[in-house]
Amino acid sequence: MESSFYKYCPINDDKNLENEYSLINLLSNQVTFSRRKNFNDLFDSKVDFIKPTHKELKALIPQIKGKEKALFKSVFLKNENEFINDIVEKLEKKFDEYLFYCVTDDPENNLMWSHYASSHRGFCIEWDSSMIKAEKVSYESDIASFKVIDLIKSRFNIISNDEPARNMWKALRIKLKEWEYESEYRLQLNDQKYYHVIERNSNFVLVGYDLEWIKSIIFGYRMSEESRQYVISRMPKGTKYKEIVVDKSSVRVVDIN
Repeated sequence: MESSFYKYCPINDDKNLENEYSLINLLSNQVTFSRRKNFNDLFDSKVDFIKPTHKELKALIPQIKGKEKALFKSVFLKNENEFINDIVEKLEKKFDEYLFYCVTDDPENNLMWSHYASSHRGFCIEWDSSMIKAEKVSYESDIASFKVIDLIKSRFNIISNDEPARNMWKALRIKLKEWEYESEYRLQLNDQKYYHVIERNSNFVLVGYDLEWIKSIIFGYRMSEESRQYVISRMPKGTKYKEIVVDKSSVRVVDIN
């Protein structure tokens, strides 16, 4: 298990630091959990819903017990197209409700500093991974798929009710291979963390955290002295700071003495 996770954060305007959302979050001890529709990648968390055939549905009948068997025949087999399409529509909405926070295990990624930390002018938060229970993203050649029949199986107690939920979360952790350089992990906002919620709206949720979860703040190579001092003067005493230095063909993190 990784000992730390990292979140790259931008700073867009050194002259307007009090309005930089990444600094507002840092100094307010909060992070932003987003829904999949907010991502810049068109294919991130996009799911191909595999609809069952009539033959596959009929094959479930012997596995269904009691009065549920009659219900299945009258509902799913009699109007299967209508009900399957309705299930897919509800699944899309369910996937849209998931909220997650994205981190990486690599603080020395030049591309990540360039893309997510304002071309090295931003900073990176080092999280204690024992507090941030993030799970690895899988990089695939195709988008994720989800078998609609699994939801039907769980409804009629053929498989565990937990299995579709596990498959949903697995699908939401699949990205195309072109993003593999990010080495991403995702933390799901589940029921156990709801007591940390600070603000909720249709696009994101702000969630509070304990200061002890942060191991260090890493300053970008081009982060201005003004931005550095803005952070240092407002973070609690005892906060550990690091910075990026540039070698011949790479960047690396060093402690600030």
